[in-house]
Amino acid sequence: MTIRTLALALLSASLLSTPALAEPVDTHVDYGGPRAVPHEHGDIYSFGRPGQEKHARRTVTLTASDDMRYSESTLDFAQGDTVKFVFTNAGSKPHEFVLADKRTQDKVEKARPAPESVKSPPYSLLLAPGETRTLVWQFDRFGVFEVACHLPGAYKAGMVTYISVPMAPKRGWR
Repeated sequence: MTIRTLALALLSASLLSTPALAEPVDTHVDYGGPRAVPHEHGDIYSFGRPGQEKHARRTVTLTASDDMRYSESTLDFAQGDTVKFVFTNAGSKPHEFVLADKRTQDKVEKARPAPESVKSPPYSLLLAPGETRTLVWQFDRFGVFEVACHLPGAYKAGMVTYISVPMAPKRGWR
């Protein structure tokens, strides 16, 4: 092993160990079929990517309440779906909507002491009482994902909506 190879290996290892809540990923790996919309670069996560409203074929309304619950406990989408979420906080205190995989939800739960002081990533919204906002998301990956609130005690109390996205069937001759 040359010095250059060793230096590159050490640099790669140090970059890979940098902590992040949800690391954007764009490996160009096909996860079960072609993308439903043209491939666009940008923030891509293991649980999908921000979508464009013009591609949304479905709108889902999700409401948070002070009883530590969302209006829906489960949602199902097809791989490739772009969904417009309409999030409403019907409670008397702030609520959060973090759309991510379990691994990222666990990182958010451990890492964030005060969500109000942190810039929200594209998969997260913090809503004041009575506020309604939208988030468009493309589920170009398959798996089980969550919408969760990470304000003190909410996630542990079960303020979670589970999202199931089964793998799209492979198309064409392989």
